[in-house]
Amino acid sequence: MNLNRSLSVKSFLRLVLCAFLFFTTFSRAQEQIAQEAFAEKVYLQLDKSVYQKGETLWFKVIVTQAKDHQPSPLSKTLHVELIDANDKIIDSKQIPLEQGVGSNSFELPYYYLAGAYQLRGYTEWNRNFKDAFTFKTQIQILEDKASQNTEVFKILNAGTAVAGNQLEVLIKPEFIDSTAGTTVDVHFEVAGNTKTYPVAKNEAGDFVFKKDIPQDAQWGELAVETPNGARHTEFYNLAKPNIDLQFFPEGGNFVAGITNLVGFKALDHTGKGVLVEGEVVDESGVVIGKFRSNSLGMGQLFLIPKKATKYQARLTKTDALYESKATTFFDLPEVSDQGTLLNVKLLRDKLLLSITSTEFINDSIAIQVASRGISNGKIYQKLNNGKLTLPVDKSNLPAGIIVFTLFDVNDKPLVERLYYNDLETQLLDLNISTDKLSYRSGEEVSAQLNITNFSKETALPTVSAVVVDSLFSAAQMGKSIQTYMLLSSELKGTIENATSYFDKSNTHRQRDLDALMLTQGYRNYKFISELNDDFDFEPELGLYVKGDVAALLAENKKKENVEVSLMIFGEQQSFYEQQTDSLGRFYFPLPPFTGNRLRAVLQTKNDAGRQRDYTLNLNKFERPEVHFKTQDKVNTTLASNAEFSDKIAKNPTDSFFDFDSSVNQLDEVVLDTYEMTPQRKKVQDLYGKPDVIFDGEEIRDKQESWSFGLFSVLRAAFGNEITFLPVTDSTGTYLKPRIQAGDETLILVDGITVRNYEYQLLQNLSTADIKSVEIIKETSSNYQDLFREANPFSDFNTVPAWGSILAIYTYSGNGIFTAYKSKGILKTTIPVYATSKEFYVPKYQNRENSTATNQLETTLYWNPDIIVDDAGTTHFSFYTNDLPGTKTILIEALSPSGKIGYSRYEYTVLEK
Repeated sequence: MNLNRSLSVKSFLRLVLCAFLFFTTFSRAQEQIAQEAFAEKVYLQLDKSVYQKGETLWFKVIVTQAKDHQPSPLSKTLHVELIDANDKIIDSKQIPLEQGVGSNSFELPYYYLAGAYQLRGYTEWNRNFKDAFTFKTQIQILEDKASQNTEVFKILNAGTAVAGNQLEVLIKPEFIDSTAGTTVDVHFEVAGNTKTYPVAKNEAGDFVFKKDIPQDAQWGELAVETPNGARHTEFYNLAKPNIDLQFFPEGGNFVAGITNLVGFKALDHTGKGVLVEGEVVDESGVVIGKFRSNSLGMGQLFLIPKKATKYQARLTKTDALYESKATTFFDLPEVSDQGTLLNVKLLRDKLLLSITSTEFINDSIAIQVASRGISNGKIYQKLNNGKLTLPVDKSNLPAGIIVFTLFDVNDKPLVERLYYNDLETQLLDLNISTDKLSYRSGEEVSAQLNITNFSKETALPTVSAVVVDSLFSAAQMGKSIQTYMLLSSELKGTIENATSYFDKSNTHRQRDLDALMLTQGYRNYKFISELNDDFDFEPELGLYVKGDVAALLAENKKKENVEVSLMIFGEQQSFYEQQTDSLGRFYFPLPPFTGNRLRAVLQTKNDAGRQRDYTLNLNKFERPEVHFKTQDKVNTTLASNAEFSDKIAKNPTDSFFDFDSSVNQLDEVVLDTYEMTPQRKKVQDLYGKPDVIFDGEEIRDKQESWSFGLFSVLRAAFGNEITFLPVTDSTGTYLKPRIQAGDETLILVDGITVRNYEYQLLQNLSTADIKSVEIIKETSSNYQDLFREANPFSDFNTVPAWGSILAIYTYSGNGIFTAYKSKGILKTTIPVYATSKEFYVPKYQNRENSTATNQLETTLYWNPDIIVDDAGTTHFSFYTNDLPGTKTILIEALSPSGKIGYSRYEYTVLEK
């Protein structure tokens, strides 16, 4: 059977794009489509933003068309990954999408280090748009006691620990290792350099680390490691306090002789907005305007600049931390002698577009109105003495960011202005209520949801509900489906306190939104690329196995019409066959298997059905590069955590004991270097230097005519350093290396962990592709984390604290799958969809059967698939736990037409 699946995918893609063009109608002929209009928006709703070790992270995924927020019919698979502060993907899942919706969870084991983590989600299709539509959010994982007092690091000179000064830190390693001993290693990375320092207890019994901070320092990474391998890392901003003040003329032009609206934004050294006041002066020092920002550092002012005049701004009031900036002058943009301005302002239910030009007097112009890369057409008008005022009904435009672009008669763009159209009629109106406003611990809460403007929808929306202690609510992070879909997904960079722009109690939110559009939206709008229908990545239509077949001794010569069989070993065996296409490709679409990974065997045959030794190549899924910004890793302790800690901690820890500022500190340890590659550096930084190195040439010199791969050569020629034990398991029979008796040897290929279900691939590695083989003996540095990654489905109750590592480096440099080339048969494992589990809702009528964990759980209710009736109404119930305080109910929804719904409701649990 010749299934040319790749061509089928391309045909499907062409149909989708044609439908996209056909159904996107404008008031005039099609004017503009940006490449990004074809993207998918990915949103992950989390049950909360702060977790304790041992908890479950629950999430729901929603994938929409970027152009209209309707559920995307394109991708059927979403990739979700959990990334630690070392930029390492520590867990990942494939989530099946049904009408753009799915849900699942991540376990957060006790062995995870406390600190910041990144959760990201993306579709393969969205990789056509680089990183623009990858969803990213940060979470915090606390120690299991969730106590603010269990600080492993305490900065003793927090007010002065900046570049050019000294860092002084009190370290409490007993919080990560109760048997830490009297000496620990401190790893300090700053300005791109990492050094290791052994620190011993001083006379007062304290670990105190002191180190000068370089003048050019921005961010610092501090890690403590105990002799048992326990490690804790935190990130700090070490830059000197500073303010950067920038000015953004409306539309980009700062024109002499006419009134200009100018936005401005003040950021501190951490990248956050800071409230400022100041004034603008000309070259003679004459004040021509004053300004004051909002709490996020943004604002606007009107100026009438003169020709050939330079303008600067100075601060007159800000936080005392930045007093030195009062003498600093900040340049405004250069004044243009002639130009055109486009001003947009709200007047009741109308948007008033005002054009003023000193270069076009009575000319014809066109105003294009676009949203999310789709033009809604152009409005053609004529200037009268260089001016034009035009009202536009805002209700006729989409909700969210609108782009107004002014063109001259030759269709040349003159000026562009972003405006946020705050239109509640295009949002779902969600109303939450409970049967009472306050409850006793363990009492049942009955909640009702009503979507009041749902009647015009043709199908039911997707609705989710989460109830969580307000302290840990995801809303605390300023993120929701509303802020993401309408703001964050369309503007580059972090939008600080995004929920404030949608808070109806914020009487200045329209002004703040406009300031955001004038400043952050000035250069950071995502829908800007010219249309190009040549996409590098195809949408994933489900699970699949694909690759190609080549001649054995000529890999560039692809083989057409070769029979390829695929056998998958799950609960039941599955068998598939097909022929390669004209380019030697095969593509096996698979059912929606769930679980972990499944063992699979591929084999090539000739026309007579006999095995042929062709080269089988599998297309390996390439994960996007990790972008976890240092500022997002900075330790952010909850300001109001103390009260919660008192309630949740079963064994309160003592506060920091007194310390002696004198330090008993050993000399700096500087490791010798050898010829370094990125892969070797990664391994050395994580696990230490190699004790034994076998060069690839040396290995090939030892190869005999009867050798059958790398392991056979190592076993015969270097048996004094490494032995091999035969192992038989569900993946087959293979050789497992062991460096030293009594330890567990783990394997890395090009710095990439080889998992236990991949070991059977190792013995056939060709020596021709080997650069070196290196042995690290008895290492404890990060060994436990590596063990868990290499054995993902094992019981982690007894994880060894130390062991050996066999590090293999290949010339290809991309791990085991690019080094391994099969001959007519390929044994492998394939990823499948993650198995989902249900959220357990405890009932507290029977108190003796309720575990302490459940009673202290901060997520009280999670339901990613709430069903509403035809009237948009539903009821749900849950029980409070033993933690008094304010609880938050969050409802997020999306209708089939692309309407977004978000609502937040709070109730109180009383003290016992």
